[in-house]
Amino acid sequence: MSYQINRKIRDAFILNLRSIFSVDSKYTYVETPGGEYDYQNTKLIISDAIPTEPAFFPALLVSAVPAQESRYLGPEAMGETKDGNFVVTNDEKFSSIISNVSLTLHTIDDTIARDEIMDTIYQQFKFLTTELANDGIEIIESSFAPDRRQFINDRWYITATINIRVYTEWTTDLGPGTTLAKIPINLQLIP
Repeated sequence: MSYQINRKIRDAFILNLRSIFSVDSKYTYVETPGGEYDYQNTKLIISDAIPTEPAFFPALLVSAVPAQESRYLGPEAMGETKDGNFVVTNDEKFSSIISNVSLTLHTIDDTIARDEIMDTIYQQFKFLTTELANDGIEIIESSFAPDRRQFINDRWYITATINIRVYTEWTTDLGPGTTLAKIPINLQLIP
């Protein structure tokens, strides 16, 4: 279940970053009507997988890794909804997760693009924080990691990373007699 939540966190970051860069004049992110990259006009790939072709750089890779999950361990009656005959009709369980999200920018031979894209992310952080909060994700802290450089096939591959710790919580309607394996995938994050 934490994988599903982390996927939702990762996807929320990707969608919000794509929104930010869709209006950027230099590193524009453009999609076709079908939701694919517009390779003719996109100047920055934003995804959860790194491209293999050097032509598709710079690329911003978003990954989310679970750090700590907690579940409500209070009295069993908490979150239960009962009808007039005191029969449980709804049983919500509260959960929360603290997750680590990494925004890793990959460029080839281009420290200027690295600086400009990372500056744009940093300048838009207030907007990003607000939009993520609307999706039920709160940023706890963020930090910049040292840049890494690797010389491969006569090119410098440069990576810059922002590490972000986030908190989110949700409730799940388990229903009577359900097990963890039967929890539906379409969980709603609590904004």
